[in-house]
Amino acid sequence: ASTGGATGVRALIPSAVTLGSVVCASSAAMALVAAPRSAPRDVVVGVLLGLAMLCDRFDGYIARKLDATSETGAQLDSLADALAFGVLPALWVVGRFDADAFVAVAAVAYVVCAVVRLARFHSVGLCDGPFGPSFRGMPTPAAAALVLVVVAGDAFFSVGGVGAHGVVEGSALLVAAAWMVS
Repeated sequence: ASTGGATGVRALIPSAVTLGSVVCASSAAMALVAAPRSAPRDVVVGVLLGLAMLCDRFDGYIARKLDATSETGAQLDSLADALAFGVLPALWVVGRFDADAFVAVAAVAYVVCAVVRLARFHSVGLCDGPFGPSFRGMPTPAAAALVLVVVAGDAFFSVGGVGAHGVVEGSALLVAAAWMVS
């Protein structure tokens, strides 16, 4: 695929930033699998999700500034988004509860809607909106941010032994899922 006018290392920089998102998301997923359920584990996952969001925010910007956009970079970005903003938030919420069927169904619905939203963006692109070109549906990083805020809020308000609320976090997954494909 063409990389615009950039060559050499300059052409690789945007993809390296995108891969930073993959590193953050996969590291967070490994923490969810390997570490026992705890507040410190959730903080690590939240921070890594936030770092993945920063990588996603800047990879396209850097590619445009360096004139290093490419079809490969666009595909890599969507795959990174599916992992970081589709699978990771769902896995995080599932990992906070013991065998909660509602949370499991909500998590699967969230991942499916994230993947559909990313595929639709690639096939349809931006739509004409009242203020110019705009996204159709909630972008996956915004959906992940919504889940992050709800998990953090639920954890904060659950201090004192009340425990996390599967209905709250599962519902956040479903709302974000619906908004991604709206």
